[in-house]
Amino acid sequence: MFWVLYNQSLIRWSEAFISSLGDSMSDLEYAELFYTTAMADDDYNPRQARLAQSIEHNVLLQSCVESKRLFINRVDLFAKARVLLLGQLWHSQQRFLVP
Repeated sequence: MFWVLYNQSLIRWSEAFISSLGDSMSDLEYAELFYTTAMADDDYNPRQARLAQSIEHNVLLQSCVESKRLFINRVDLFAKARVLLLGQLWHSQQRFLVP
């Protein structure tokens, strides 16, 4: 059940972040938005902290793998959204743009 709630909060936060990206942003503005949208979600941060400290070591491997795949998918969405701000890059380069 924890993974379901964590995944929902990850999706909610990442959608808030992506939808708030401007057409033109400095690196500082991007980093501030990344931080403030994560901090604004009251569920995401506590779940992320709990996940890192204890939950991940005590759950079924399949649930953990599915959540990690979702996280990779969200990072890919961040990179695709960010590339619009910087111009056209190769897909392999986009992954390095997420802080």
